Amino acid sequence: MKTDPIRPAALRFESKTTGRRFHALLACFDEKTTGPAWQHQPFQTVGNFIEATWCRGPNADRLNLNQAFLEAPGTGWYRLGTLHYPKDWPTVFGLHVMAGHNPAGDSFGLRFWYAAEGKTVLGSGLGIHFTRKEGDRCVPILLLGDRYRYQAADSDILIVAPGGQEEELAHFTRSAESFRETALARQDALLAEVERRLGQHAVIRWEYGQYEGDGVPPPRFEKALTPAEEDRWRQRARQDLGETRTVIERHYREFHRLLLELLPFERCW
Repeated sequence: MKTDPIRPAALRFESKTTGRRFHALLACFDEKTTGPAWQHQPFQTVGNFIEATWCRGPNADRLNLNQAFLEAPGTGWYRLGTLHYPKDWPTVFGLHVMAGHNPAGDSFGLRFWYAAEGKTVLGSGLGIHFTRKEGDRCVPILLLGDRYRYQAADSDILIVAPGGQEEELAHFTRSAESFRETALARQDALLAEVERRLGQHAVIRWEYGQYEGDGVPPPRFEKALTPAEEDRWRQRARQDLGETRTVIERHYREFHRLLLELLPFERCW
């Protein structure tokens, strides 16, 4: 249940570094969201979360960062939050950030997500997803972050950024060239992992038994891929991740610029 607005100055962060970053981001978000186009929800508690939201664009007055809003053309948003246990109030911990904008036309958009020190409530992670308008939705065309995935048959193949989320974010913000090198290196590492799994016959597909009714899911059985299936997935992964490399090579300077425009990390982080 939502409560009365909370004064950010009243919060006592377990980590001084996190508290400093929280207040730096708050100052930046307040500065970047001036003007009548922006709607604002001050800090409130929602369960263990303490968060504020800024929105502009269609349905911004609802201040609801649901999937429909995050995919709608012409929208922009910021959300800043921390976490607490009621028994420890006003002590808080962790940081979570959402920021983004979707193009109304043919330019690129960006969805940024970051969480740190969220304990068992939220955990941690990083997502930097570049989007483009397709029909009446803005859809991701490049997924970066601290984890990278490829779906081969029914196997979800995952690699983790070697230095963790903080180092990965530093690579992407340092310079356009660092952005490019890091993004390309992760695509190469992901392809290498896909090919390793295929080479070890560790990619599987599911086969399903007969549905018996009463809402009980049919049994499923793990099956290894045939050599021909493995080869098809090998070629498909090379094509898919090769196309992602091409997107990076063509647009990395613009992607880097959009990231720093959305969040000027030098002074807001």
